[in-house]
Amino acid sequence: MAGRTSVQRGDNGWGEWGGYMAAKKRKLEEQFDKDCMKNAQQHERKSNIFHGISIFVDGHTEPPADELKKLMIEHGGVYHAYYSKDKVTYFISNNLPYAKIRKLKPNDKVVRSQWIIDCIKQNKLLPTHDYEMYKDITKSRGQTELNFKRIESMKTVTADFNVPNSDDEENNSFEQASSSETEEIQVENDDHLSALDAKHPKFLETFLKRSRLHYLSSTAVAKKVYVQDLRQKNEHHLSIEKQREELKTKLQRTERDYLFKLNDEKKDKIYMHIDMDCFFVSVATRNQPELRDQPIAITHSKGKKSTTSNENQFYSRSEISSCNYAARQYGVRNGMYLGKAQELCRNHQAKLLCLPYDYEGFHIVSDLFYNTVLSYTLDVEAVSCDEMYVDLTELILYLKPLHPLTFVSLLREEIQLNTKCPCSAGLASNMLLARLATRQAKPNGQIYIEKGYEQEFILKQKILDLPGIGLSLLDKLQQNCSHYTIETCKQIQNLFSLEQLKTILGKKQGQTIYDISRGIDMRILSKDYLPKSISIDINYGIRFQTFDELTLFIKQLSLELYKRLKQAKQKGKQLTIKIRVRSSNAPIEPEKFMGCGRTDDSSRLINLHSYTDDPTIIELETIKLLKQFHFIVADLRGIGITITQLQSTIKNIHGKDVNGTRTLFECNQFRVSKPTISNDNDDNNQDVDQPSESSVTRKRPMQQEQTTTIARKLTRHICYTPGQIDHEVMNELPTQIRQELEEYLKNPPALLESNLDSEQNTIAEKSFSQVMDHIDESVLNELPLEMRREITIAKKLRKIESKYPPVGGKRLVPITNPSNLTTKDKNNAFNVLMNSPQKQPIIKKTSNPIKKWRTETMLHEEINNPIIRNEQNFNQYEKIKQQPSIASCTSLSDVKLMLREWIESNDEPNQIDIDIFQNYLIDLLNFHNAEMVYQLLIYSLLQLKIVTKTNWNEKFQILINAVQKHFGQMYGGATMDLS
Repeated sequence: MAGRTSVQRGDNGWGEWGGYMAAKKRKLEEQFDKDCMKNAQQHERKSNIFHGISIFVDGHTEPPADELKKLMIEHGGVYHAYYSKDKVTYFISNNLPYAKIRKLKPNDKVVRSQWIIDCIKQNKLLPTHDYEMYKDITKSRGQTELNFKRIESMKTVTADFNVPNSDDEENNSFEQASSSETEEIQVENDDHLSALDAKHPKFLETFLKRSRLHYLSSTAVAKKVYVQDLRQKNEHHLSIEKQREELKTKLQRTERDYLFKLNDEKKDKIYMHIDMDCFFVSVATRNQPELRDQPIAITHSKGKKSTTSNENQFYSRSEISSCNYAARQYGVRNGMYLGKAQELCRNHQAKLLCLPYDYEGFHIVSDLFYNTVLSYTLDVEAVSCDEMYVDLTELILYLKPLHPLTFVSLLREEIQLNTKCPCSAGLASNMLLARLATRQAKPNGQIYIEKGYEQEFILKQKILDLPGIGLSLLDKLQQNCSHYTIETCKQIQNLFSLEQLKTILGKKQGQTIYDISRGIDMRILSKDYLPKSISIDINYGIRFQTFDELTLFIKQLSLELYKRLKQAKQKGKQLTIKIRVRSSNAPIEPEKFMGCGRTDDSSRLINLHSYTDDPTIIELETIKLLKQFHFIVADLRGIGITITQLQSTIKNIHGKDVNGTRTLFECNQFRVSKPTISNDNDDNNQDVDQPSESSVTRKRPMQQEQTTTIARKLTRHICYTPGQIDHEVMNELPTQIRQELEEYLKNPPALLESNLDSEQNTIAEKSFSQVMDHIDESVLNELPLEMRREITIAKKLRKIESKYPPVGGKRLVPITNPSNLTTKDKNNAFNVLMNSPQKQPIIKKTSNPIKKWRTETMLHEEINNPIIRNEQNFNQYEKIKQQPSIASCTSLSDVKLMLREWIESNDEPNQIDIDIFQNYLIDLLNFHNAEMVYQLLIYSLLQLKIVTKTNWNEKFQILINAVQKHFGQMYGGATMDLS
């Protein structure tokens, strides 16, 4: 803009490279000085023993960094939040990871925090010699020895990473070091490159290749998809039959097998939970069985130089992902720091053997494990790469007489032979007890909790062994029962009633704990892989200085999330971002190098315009959400993106998904197309795509549309008319079903006059709209003045209607009886059109079991809804909410056609479709269209009886119960009579 001059700013530390960090450090130093002055004003300085001493604290210390800062203020010292070789006298730490230790330089003094405490206790500055750590590395012996090989290596790393000069005093060399876990993450095809943190372009790719958590989550998804795909292959079903027949010939039955009886009539179930023992360790030693008796741990660290026996000892912070039972007897546990685990073994005069991850071996053994089980049955629910649930009921009945443990013994032997790894199995009448039995069977064993012994078994189980119960939940129970120490399920049963548990834990969680503490589990195998969310979370190595660096990383995350959506064959409509920001009182570098430490977590979500897996959209929406947070980029420690509200992308030319079923949305593609021409003599009201020429009777556009629309509207309110029934097919039906159908045709579902009125009004209004749209101005000028005025007003009202459109084609327009029209009214063009004989009810209006509530709610809406008034007879237009729809269907007839196609094309419903249909019916109830809900339920139940789809009954009954419950809440406890 003219006249505006640029503002010249002075150099305040921000104008050149590194200015931001220089300004930040200066600000922290000034803040420390102010704290010192404030403390001096409020309290007298306790001593001046640390005068001239400045410290930098890193890693875990006792007391913590905040307390040490306070002590330095009180005793005359200086505390630095960032390391600078010129300004820092002593580096305070009790423990450093090996990766940081090897970055120490001569003359760096690392002192234990106990030195500060002892100086204060003795009120004098003590020598640091007895408190120094890693003296062999940091001690100076005059002129340092040149190590050309080391310098060359450092130059290579610096060049590849484009990091500043390592001699720069303002750079924290300790922040640039890699941990023992990170140093194992080597970028392929480059021996000199280490992925230090998320700023490096190959960090994410390398991290995911070496991350055990990513491996576990991705393989769990892959196994679920694999099992689901196998169910669609006919050749695999044939292979199973062949394998079973071969097994029959090998079986050597004993008396136990002949005595075992499985009551199929009572629908007794036998579930097996099978799990590999110490999977990572077993795979790593499968070709070295002589090592299995030694304590073994799987970790990124090699375990070298991780502990010493002198005063300079430190612990490796590399985590143990898996350890064998030989190590567990010394107290080693999964997730423990390697240094601590090595100390535990050393205390028992044992050495912990550290082995690396063998991801290729994990894949091979996992595939063999699954293929062995799937060669006998497809009743499998994949859990992870080394764990699954199996419904053995059908298989045991096929092989009877056979005791389940006989088959499981043969199966485990085959798995051991194929994989060279042991496994354990638990069997019971439900999935919960089977899983608990597996825990008791380990290692390398099997247990069957037979019918009648479930209660005896569950009483002995520890509370913390139950799935979903942790220490926090146990603490809540313990607070309400201070007289006893709660440890077992028996105590839960004896001390707490259902109501007490609901009061303490909440309704849902209370019911869950009540059930599982009694061994109750109503779950069945989940055969369809239906992910609820797909996400990516990185909480390691997140160290950014600028927002641009963060946005580049977001792009990488978006591409990875896109790959995961493609793998799962899903798209999503809701995006959630979660960030972890370093807590204000947390140290800049946590105990675990490059970890997240103590953080404050926040999240935001956004609903996308449509279902998507586009990485560009994900990236842009994520960045948009990030800008809503207020945080310092340098303090970011973790970030995650989650996609929810998923929709499958799997389709084939038949409109079916991968499991051979057709979804509700796909069934909508098979709706009969709406006709453009209709024959009035067609009693069946059949919709046609292209009628034959002999049956075509050309009509004027308005008349044709009216007749066709009326015929179609009528089919929305009846399931079948006699003309639609093929009597030859009907005579072939079972007697009971045929009688019910005949009775149904004699007394079809009742129609509601409110619904018919609104639909017939829509017909008239639509026809009148066509006249308004196509009327010729020359013809209009020839009409009588009064009629011309009426048409002009109608046009204006159509503009109002477009501004306040009645949704779903329904408006509350009062229709007067033609016999009551005055002479003036009969000359009114609008009244003549709206009250023509074609618009009058054709079917006798009858009562409906739910008419009472429908009528009351419609009257309530008519009284309370705002209307647009006009001086003419057509003066009521309401702005009402959107008519609920399902798969783009809103009319009763369209929904029925879709439901029929859905039921006929699927032997068993997809749970997602059941949920969609249930939510749609509830939306209809909220829309006060209960009669449509009633007719859809009646129609669906009739269809299920006709096609005899017994596999639908359980899920559909749950749907009906949910709808009836919602109906009762709306209408004072009433229920719909669906009998």
